[in-house]
Amino acid sequence: MEQVWKFRHRHFVDRFQWHALRKPDAREIDQFDGDNAVHLPLVLDGIVRGYTRLLRTDQPHLLSDVYPELMDGAIWPRADDIFEWTRCVGEPEIADNNGVSANNLVFVGVAEAVIALGLRGLIVQTHPKLVTRLLETGWQVHPLNVPRIYDGKPLAVIFAVATEETIRISRSLFQIDRPILSVEANLPHPSKPSSEFAFPPVAGVTHSRIHEETQSTEVNGNPANSEGE
Repeated sequence: MEQVWKFRHRHFVDRFQWHALRKPDAREIDQFDGDNAVHLPLVLDGIVRGYTRLLRTDQPHLLSDVYPELMDGAIWPRADDIFEWTRCVGEPEIADNNGVSANNLVFVGVAEAVIALGLRGLIVQTHPKLVTRLLETGWQVHPLNVPRIYDGKPLAVIFAVATEETIRISRSLFQIDRPILSVEANLPHPSKPSSEFAFPPVAGVTHSRIHEETQSTEVNGNPANSEGE
């Protein structure tokens, strides 16, 4: 996980200027990185090139403990099969050997993880531009608040649902012809329709990996960012 902590610090603190998260050891770790966090690093050639995190909403999470004021006193879906999607970022100008950007690989990997974990959906606090991207890639999006300015930027709270159709649309849009999420060999992969999973959803899952042992290349231009809180 050392690569993950340093990757997060380099992007969220140094790149995006989240100065409140700066640490002397250049490792971005917060109070939510405990046993209930699901970490999804994108690993290309053994190097972390993207990352996102899912937090159980029946446990402390960002919306409950950091900025509940975004909901103006309203309640939001919370359960052990509803997670909060946070810390989403891909390395700019990096792609796999098929030319798929790190951002897009992470995006599809999250949809596959939602199906693999048996989740009903994700709570997301994000810029409204990501809402458009979710809709374009086959997610079902339900707004939970009126977007508001938070720390100088527009922020929307949504409930996002991924289905097998989400995976199909996303993979087609990004020209991905293979699974992204790394799943143990004896388990069915969520990209296969109507998979029956032989393990309880959510239980015991803390670390997963997206797309390992793939050669990385640089791509021209800076793909659209999909950063989350």
